[in-house]
Amino acid sequence: MQVDEIIDLIELKTDKTEKLKNGDTVTVKIKYNESKGKKYGVNLQGEKITKKVSKLSKYKDYNPFDNIKVSFEGTAPFASVTWKYTGKDSRFSSSNYSLEKSGYLDEGDIVTISFDLNGVSLEEDGYQVSKWKKKYKCKNVDKYVYRESDIPEEGMNKMKKDASDVIESYFADEYEHIGYSDLKYVGSYTLTEKENKSYYDYSNMVYMVFSAQVSSKEVVDNDDVYPEDVFATQNVYFPIRMSDVIKKKDGSVSYGCSDYIEGTTELHYDGGWSNVKGYTDGVVMYNDLVGTQKKNYYYEVSDSLAQFGSSNAKPGSEKKQENETTAAAVTGTDADYVLPQSNSAYISEKDLTGLTKDQLRIATNEIYARYGYIFKDESLQNYFKGKSWYKPTINGDDFDDSIFNEYEKANKDELVKYQEKMGYR
Repeated sequence: MQVDEIIDLIELKTDKTEKLKNGDTVTVKIKYNESKGKKYGVNLQGEKITKKVSKLSKYKDYNPFDNIKVSFEGTAPFASVTWKYTGKDSRFSSSNYSLEKSGYLDEGDIVTISFDLNGVSLEEDGYQVSKWKKKYKCKNVDKYVYRESDIPEEGMNKMKKDASDVIESYFADEYEHIGYSDLKYVGSYTLTEKENKSYYDYSNMVYMVFSAQVSSKEVVDNDDVYPEDVFATQNVYFPIRMSDVIKKKDGSVSYGCSDYIEGTTELHYDGGWSNVKGYTDGVVMYNDLVGTQKKNYYYEVSDSLAQFGSSNAKPGSEKKQENETTAAAVTGTDADYVLPQSNSAYISEKDLTGLTKDQLRIATNEIYARYGYIFKDESLQNYFKGKSWYKPTINGDDFDDSIFNEYEKANKDELVKYQEKMGYR
């Protein structure tokens, strides 16, 4: 008898071969060639065999994330994440882990690291992977500040002190020509680089803006007095640039302080026609320090300086600002504006309901007036000339409304749409 030939007459088929656990039932169906079996004088019998699974050992969980060390490095929002395999299984390495985004991370960003066996089998060792992905939050990193509120009080006080020292040193050098009083901190412009490109000057800048009442002293030369060089006492803004302002993970602040006062006025103080540094015009100051940087930087403006120009917040901060601004604030009682915050918060039809036709017209043109737009309409021009914050500097034909930030663009469109709905346009 040829046993191998007889065995070949039998075909076995199992209904379940994988992922078995204790208590499962496995059925083996039997097929055979009965006529050929008789040739060998063998009577083949049986249709199926049913067995209950028992005495299996359970898989142990293998968590691949127990074996890596994840670190966040650099300075947000340009931080990066790295990981290192620390396990003892030589079949694995750091290359078994991957993620889609490893750089340009801000504080609080979430990254997801994925694990891949890359062909390694753990089942033979009695293990199964319990987790294939894990999320990690970017934290405990240094951070470029992009609003004044990011700066801890102690660091802010130090920055104010350094800036005021620069201003006081300037007046000490020019004490024969000019004097000052009531030096005080007004607010700040905070500019954050949109992309971390080496050809930009700084990753961020904070202009600390002070103001003072500046007075002129008579200039005497060979007993001659030059009255044309004596100007009336007036307010001057003094911005000092702080560059690469970083809130360290230990709570301290690092920065570079310029020893130079930005800007120059038209206030001449001696026979050589030297000018007082700083700005007498807040709109010009905003355009010089912020407007010229809009292409490469996001910018936050202190509320106290918002009358000269508004913010274009860094992504992620707009929603916070919008939520903090209530409808009452948008249609506030500030007598100088119809819509005081149309440059820094979104408005809706609800905020415009109840305003008269003239008020809506004024509110629309307030958006332009903040930038020094000179109106051809005599009634509008006279209206805004009566506002202390209005500084006419740009002829209408030369004005480019691309200077508007996202709030101003959206609010202008909302105002126009509402006026059309009411039949006012």
